[in-house]
Amino acid sequence: MLLPNAQALGLDLRDLDAITGRKPWRAVLGGMHLLQASPERLTATLAALRKRNLPLLVPAHCTGWPTTARLWETFPERRATAGVGSRLIFDR
Repeated sequence: MLLPNAQALGLDLRDLDAITGRKPWRAVLGGMHLLQASPERLTATLAALRKRNLPLLVPAHCTGWPTTARLWETFPERRATAGVGSRLIFDR
């Protein structure tokens, strides 16, 4: 599922259940716009991701390297990398 720019809409991960209809998430991938996130926002984001128990996290570009490193430290068994031209295949 592709979502509009959540930050521009004032949304965060805690609000997305209303959009997704509480369906299980299979992954979060792409630029997470956390490059300049405050420590409080990053802590809240990590807590929301932990609560989701996601099978896969694929941070990219505007997530920022320090935040990407923190995600990889927090979720070492669920991480993957991707960049321009990457292809991810999900079983149905």
